[in-house]
Amino acid sequence: MIFVIIAFATLLYGAVHQGVLALVYVSITLMVVVWATEGIARGTIRISHEPVQLILFAAALYGLIQTIPWGIVDSTGGVPNIPQTLSLDPFSTQVNALHFVALGLFLALVCISIDSAFRLRRLA
Repeated sequence: MIFVIIAFATLLYGAVHQGVLALVYVSITLMVVVWATEGIARGTIRISHEPVQLILFAAALYGLIQTIPWGIVDSTGGVPNIPQTLSLDPFSTQVNALHFVALGLFLALVCISIDSAFRLRRLA
């Protein structure tokens, strides 16, 4: 499933259409469900301790912090109650934070799936 997602995302990610991104997110969600189901069945949950994934999650957290409303801007252009955020474009910031979360989850699941030499040889 990992290779299918990598190939699918590589071929279609350049299109950046919402349908393609939704399919990538659904496939990552399915990987999370399989990981959680495996953890419940085994009685233990495996977690990756790779520091690289922390950078992705930290970037997502940084983006989400930028979208917290810290107050309300006075009526601008006849539109009342506009939340004042650190980001100039809160929607794009939230979307990019979601991208970072998805990529972080994908990296974590790949690191969990390929955590031994035996598994790496089996995938090769």
